[in-house]
Amino acid sequence: MSAGPLGATTRVDDTVAATAGERAGAARSALDSIERALARVADGTYGRCEECGEEIGDALLEAAPAATRCARHGAPAPG
Repeated sequence: MSAGPLGATTRVDDTVAATAGERAGAARSALDSIERALARVADGTYGRCEECGEEIGDALLEAAPAATRCARHGAPAPG
């Protein structure tokens, strides 16, 4: 934390740092999902549910390209 002109803690600096950390974490998570999806493309399992092996479906994959499960097995709701 940094100190302001009167020795008060500057909360803005803390908020900016926390927001940047959250965004970095979200970006890392998104990148990890993309890398896992690319691995599934490479091994031929992209677009198949990891629970039942059935096709996930184009609409779901368009809404959530990194989906690993069909709607029946808990795919996240689009949006």
